[in-house]
Amino acid sequence: MTGRFGMVTGDFGNVTGHFGNVTERT
Repeated sequence: MTGRFGMVTGDFGNVTGHFGNVTERT
């Protein structure tokens, strides 16, 4: 769920990096 948000928003994924990267792979 977060992976999509982190990729779509980019901002959150870039700022957090942890959630976007971890979820994106998981």
